[in-house]
Amino acid sequence: MNRAIGTDRNASVRLQGIRRGLLSCTALVSSLFLGGLAATSPASAQQAINRPDQSDPVVENNAADCTLLVPGDCIFITTIDDGSVNSITLTNSGALTTVSGNGIFTSARGPGAFVLITNSGEITSPDMGIAVQTSGGDDKTGADGASSGPATGDNGDGGANGDPGLPDSPGADGEAGGAGGNRTAGGGTSGGNATGGDAGAVTINNDASITITDLGLEPDGINTTTKGAAATGGSAG
Repeated sequence: MNRAIGTDRNASVRLQGIRRGLLSCTALVSSLFLGGLAATSPASAQQAINRPDQSDPVVENNAADCTLLVPGDCIFITTIDDGSVNSITLTNSGALTTVSGNGIFTSARGPGAFVLITNSGEITSPDMGIAVQTSGGDDKTGADGASSGPATGDNGDGGANGDPGLPDSPGADGEAGGAGGNRTAGGGTSGGNATGGDAGAVTINNDASITITDLGLEPDGINTTTKGAAATGGSAG
């Protein structure tokens, strides 16, 4: 009986030792796992969105935080003027922090290409929190008018003959011919008309704080610029 009791007590001690060992292993694995997360989890090494020179309408929804430690914008989207309406629609809920750049920068080119931004993420930036540009696209020039036709006028009348001369003397000079008619050139055509494209509308719905860290640059929390395309009529012929 005493032997059996002693055996049970030793077994209990061994089980406790095994349990402590397992707990230690678990703690080590947890530590390694959490350490790995700490090394890889920051999303601060890259932009949240980077889509330059897009030739189609852009629709983006960003929820990722961004802490950009190199020059640049956390969200950067631009579209080109290729004859279609390449607008930008952006929804952001991520916290955006830059050390040199804007929190959000968008630029839409082309007639009617609009920008619509809905932001609920806090922005910290030395430049501008949200910067938006729209442009009517490339400047337009009308076609030149056709050139005028050649100038034509009537011939002048012939002069009268001079009197015949006598023997041993020359005849008189003939009279000068009449003046030629005026020369009139054909009319050239007018230069063609040109119409510059209208810049698209800008709509920004902001529901979060924007903090500007470099006040010496006189930046804006939100800055918008719209510019219609210039138009120049063609030259007349």
